Amino acid sequence: MKFIIAERIALLEILPHSGGLDSLKAVRTLREDLSIDVEDRTVRGFTQTDTQYTWDTDKDGEGKDIELDEIKIEVITKALNALLETESLPDRCLTVYEKVVENKEN
Repeated sequence: MKFIIAERIALLEILPHSGGLDSLKAVRTLREDLSIDVEDRTVRGFTQTDTQYTWDTDKDGEGKDIELDEIKIEVITKALNALLETESLPDRCLTVYEKVVENKEN
């Protein structure tokens, strides 16, 4: 599934820090896959200060293809649904919710 930089950052911010062994292994792999890489820095001009990220959104394209297996989808779905249930789902997570959760339901 393809995620643009903004979606990848949103996902990195909501991934859990605790859970079962399989979930934590999936989270570790997700963090590695979602992380900003050399291509993001060189092609997209990604930079980071203490509290701000910037990049050329015109060069984001369709996004980076991240492989999601059943466990990764479940981890992301649980994290998003937990935020949704408490009515604290941030708007920056809306497209991720639509891609992962709503796509899973269909």
